[in-house]
Amino acid sequence: MSEEASREICHCGTGGIGPHYHDPKKYRCPMQAVPVRPGSTLIGETLRAAGEAIREIAAKAETEPEQLTLDPDDPFEAVLIDMVRLNRRKRRDYALDTSPFSNFDTSAAGMGMKGFGAVEAAIFNVNQKLARLRSLRANGRMDDPANETVEDTYLDLAIYAAIALAIYRYPEGKVA
Repeated sequence: MSEEASREICHCGTGGIGPHYHDPKKYRCPMQAVPVRPGSTLIGETLRAAGEAIREIAAKAETEPEQLTLDPDDPFEAVLIDMVRLNRRKRRDYALDTSPFSNFDTSAAGMGMKGFGAVEAAIFNVNQKLARLRSLRANGRMDDPANETVEDTYLDLAIYAAIALAIYRYPEGKVA
């Protein structure tokens, strides 16, 4: 293999320089070099290398789902943590252990209406929470409700909306 064929091509574009043989000292190149195979064209080799990298990332993403860590100091994420905790507690009381949406299936079946399924049952609960907030506001009792707090109503509202989406996406109650 000739010395030129074994050198590496860089595509960083530093200082307006187009693709060049990788020479960090000469070009002050900050990027990682892309090796060139003998007989390959610069564009073809770049596309091939990019395609391989994308396929590798996609394959990894399919087998290794991203693990999220919620930040309890972030206001939005703190609310999500509260939602998950409350939903887990309530699910133990309301749903069958084998079916996370069984209570919504039961509610839908109890309505006996064609087209009224578990998603609609969850949305019905969203509407109930909205009606409660409208009544509290109209009656001037937002700061002094007789039963659950307004904060609890907002939390339930968010959870029911998330449950509706979960049922819509995963009607069998399983992600995989």
